[in-house]
Amino acid sequence: MRGSPRDASASAPALAELIWALQRHRWQVWVITASPAAVIGVAAQHVGVPADQVLGMWCESDEHGRFVAPTREPITYRQGKVEALRERTDRPLTLAAGDAVTDLELLREAHAAIVVDKGVEELRRQAAERGWWIEEGL
Repeated sequence: MRGSPRDASASAPALAELIWALQRHRWQVWVITASPAAVIGVAAQHVGVPADQVLGMWCESDEHGRFVAPTREPITYRQGKVEALRERTDRPLTLAAGDAVTDLELLREAHAAIVVDKGVEELRRQAAERGWWIEEGL
């Protein structure tokens, strides 16, 4: 299934609507990212996902609150996204959405998947082969 194109201004409302619809039907929504969890956690709250359901990279901080290396485990990159989710919940992964090749392991783990099409040919190919939905512009 291919969605209709949307411009960037419509992308946040479309994603928020999807999250809210899932939550209305008692789905537990998680955000799993290779970005800093502290930043994405704040943004996720604006679409109804609590910060404790955001799994991302965490760095130690110094006495001034600045992030410093190294990144703490788990590393939420590629297979690490799946492993981080498994550490937090034993629920089956029913639906996953991703927009990068680094989301493939998470998408493959899910019963159903949505590829957010941003022009990544490998994702489109995998979606076509596996019967995943392709959505433009979420």
